[in-house]
Amino acid sequence: MTRVSAAALRASNPNVKIVVASDPQTYQALQSGSDPLLNEIDELIRIETPSGESSFRNRWVKTRLRSAIDGKFLFLDSDTLVKADISEIFAIDADIAGAANHSARLYEEQIWVEDRKAFETMGWEVHPEIYINGGVIFYNDTKKAFAFGEEWHKLWRSSFEKLNRYRDQPALNASLKAAQPELFVLDNSYNAQFKVYPSVAKNAKILHYYSANNDETHTAFEAAVMEVLHGGQLTQATISKMLKSEHPWRNNTIWDRVLARRLLRQRRYEGIAWSWLRKTRQ
Repeated sequence: MTRVSAAALRASNPNVKIVVASDPQTYQALQSGSDPLLNEIDELIRIETPSGESSFRNRWVKTRLRSAIDGKFLFLDSDTLVKADISEIFAIDADIAGAANHSARLYEEQIWVEDRKAFETMGWEVHPEIYINGGVIFYNDTKKAFAFGEEWHKLWRSSFEKLNRYRDQPALNASLKAAQPELFVLDNSYNAQFKVYPSVAKNAKILHYYSANNDETHTAFEAAVMEVLHGGQLTQATISKMLKSEHPWRNNTIWDRVLARRLLRQRRYEGIAWSWLRKTRQ
């Protein structure tokens, strides 16, 4: 996923510097194996972590990024695809920027039930107006941005020790409340979580795939990931096709395009378009 995501970012924003952060084990594996990813990014940095499962190390790295990277930067999960110029994000005059979780309009729909339980168990307060998704976050080079990063890491460690869960989003939002950085709320087009609400994929600048499970290939992104995983080549033609497509789903036939356009008009997955989408899974 990181290779596909980085290649799309390079094609859509050729002037940005692409940095990949990794734990020591991953860093060593990439370097010793001369992974093709190294030729597609500008810098690979190593963030020291305690020993533990990959998910634990992943969240440790993620919550330490503000202290590990110089200057302002935009964090992107590996299951994102940047389709358009995003340079204006770096002009944001706030400490932190992020978009609503699930791309939901209503506050009640932004907080997953398991996250509510985490807040109750930890005794944390949450921001009263918005619940941020952790897949796309802009960090400015400010004292409060650094303070937020330190608080996020501290609270995530506390929640992991108490709940034995890797999920970092409750700690992220508790940190917004505790550290109180100035927050700029990004439009959903900058973090279009279309697997929750399909219509947000329309005119999206950054698509967020929620692609933890690589066995689903009902989008072009996931098909490209599967191709790479099976030893195939990641071509510029594949990346270009994804960037030019008006939607993220499979695009092999006229019927695909008709039903994908129908999904772009739907707030929820339902009807014949949803039936088609389920059939495209392999």
